[in-house]
Amino acid sequence: MASNPERKRFSKSSFKNGATNLDEWPTVDASLVSPSRRKETQQRISAMRFYLETDASVDEVEDKWGVSRSTLFHMLEMSMQTLDDGSIVGFRAAIPYARFSIYNRSKPASDTSLNGAGCAGLFSQLRISHPELQEWLDSHAKVYRPRKKGGPYFAEIHEAFLQQCKIVGIREDQYPLNRKVGGVGALRSYLIDRQKFFQAEAEKNSKARMERDLFPPMSPLDEVQLDGHNLDVSLVVSEKDAYGQDVLYEILRVWIIVVIDSFTRCVLGYSIALGHTYDHIDLLQAIFNSLAPHRQPTSIIDGAKYSHDGGFPSESPDTAWRTWLSLKLDNAMAHKARHVQEVLSTRIGCLCDFGPPHEPNDRAIIERFFEYLIQHFSHRIVGSTGSNTLDEIRRRLSPTNPDRLKLLITLEELREVVDIVISDYNGRPHSGIQGHAPLELFNAGMSNDALPPDKIVEEVRRESEFMMEFRRIRVKSSAQYGGAYVNFCYLKYRNSNVLRSDSSGVEVTIGFLRRDISSILLFDDDGSMLGILTPPSPWCDHPHSLTLQAEMQKALRAGQFEFERGESILHAYRRHKSTGSNISRKTATSLFKHAGGISDDPSPCNKKEQPTAPISVPRKLTKGFII
Repeated sequence: MASNPERKRFSKSSFKNGATNLDEWPTVDASLVSPSRRKETQQRISAMRFYLETDASVDEVEDKWGVSRSTLFHMLEMSMQTLDDGSIVGFRAAIPYARFSIYNRSKPASDTSLNGAGCAGLFSQLRISHPELQEWLDSHAKVYRPRKKGGPYFAEIHEAFLQQCKIVGIREDQYPLNRKVGGVGALRSYLIDRQKFFQAEAEKNSKARMERDLFPPMSPLDEVQLDGHNLDVSLVVSEKDAYGQDVLYEILRVWIIVVIDSFTRCVLGYSIALGHTYDHIDLLQAIFNSLAPHRQPTSIIDGAKYSHDGGFPSESPDTAWRTWLSLKLDNAMAHKARHVQEVLSTRIGCLCDFGPPHEPNDRAIIERFFEYLIQHFSHRIVGSTGSNTLDEIRRRLSPTNPDRLKLLITLEELREVVDIVISDYNGRPHSGIQGHAPLELFNAGMSNDALPPDKIVEEVRRESEFMMEFRRIRVKSSAQYGGAYVNFCYLKYRNSNVLRSDSSGVEVTIGFLRRDISSILLFDDDGSMLGILTPPSPWCDHPHSLTLQAEMQKALRAGQFEFERGESILHAYRRHKSTGSNISRKTATSLFKHAGGISDDPSPCNKKEQPTAPISVPRKLTKGFII
């Protein structure tokens, strides 16, 4: 589309003085031109070249190629137009009836013309005058599919379009609401054309990525890939009840999130997450585990041992806390969370490469590792859910089997086995790197690196510091609520030794961990920690996540349940979510993930002790770190 529809008169002398190279002009692929116009297009291109490259007159061009004077100059004038992307039309002007300028309607729509006459440009005029409607149209065009390809009935889309027109303020006497068909034809044409445009853009971006991938990473930590995979394993958590007996609770779903080096195929770290899907905290845990010195889980399986050649790169002091240049990941919501982007940019300092949606081959290395994990682990252990619905293992582990939970692997056993499997993988020869072991190749590459290593700064090398979020909040004060406090997640956090009544109206910085907001930290503008703020009981008595607290507060405000006297958060949440003595897999998973326990009477190690001083957070952080 041309940015300037007005054409200047063509001058051959001006053209030659401009030293224009015709070989750099945009050309025409004759195979894409309709057969009825292909020959005429080729003759027109030859006529343009003949006239511009020689001293031939217009009459000679007309005699040789059969192109009239008016057509020749029309093509030459059009060929010099500049399009929106900065290029010129060039030889594309030789295509018969081709248009390179946009028709922008200036005349207002007639309120009386309801039969379709005089409607040219009304739809584009509508889009230009209502940008919010343009955004709505583009969002639907990206996912538009005709009915025969599984899309919705177009009448539903058209009805939603008319409803959106009313939302943006279009009156009943304005287009398209005053038309009998409501602009259905223009809407259909726009969605089809726009969807083709977005598809072409995606193909263009995919081609650009393929060209970029021609230059793969040349050393360890140049590029790493990150993704999560749902393990095909049924899992249980073992806890003690109030009588000291073992109780097994089945978990809904288990995920493994892996960080792997693209050049050496070496797994840097991982984390195990529970739930229907993993969140951005589980993602940050995997990133932290790939940076921090690796610690083997407690051994509880008799005879389980690690391969002598295996291990993790972070077990060496020289490679622990080493950062990478770029990180490849997909467009999952957890990956694009604001907190994740802040950590990657400010605490690691790497580039994030979000690939095109629904193209796992863009991260083929980590997808291949997940295939290895399926073949050599998750489909070979007791508790595997199998690869299809016909697997015999599904019948033996069906809910109708009363002893099925005793057959399943526990969470502690899973952690130990996964660590062994990944450690041994790093020490095994890999066909993708010419028979080298990933860990061996990684260490060799690190020893040959002459540049000083990039490592995470000391002040964020503890897990609580790395995972902590910071937020600016205003102090409030009320005699009714016992003095000064800060509102956070529907509760009033206070500390009379830190927050005084004269602090009301002052903005402060709080630091919190989403996995445990039974207490939060208070910082001043210089980064000095002022103290610990706690919510009222029972919220401060047991560790719990921000998600659990927000969900329970919502239920309390809606009147769905109330705390009983002396009741703990764990017992209240279980009573709210479960019916009778049975507890569902979903509730058990949520309790364990967000409160650290499932039983009514959790073990003493799960109970919260009131902190008197910060244990894992330094007394002072830099201002740039917390703000």
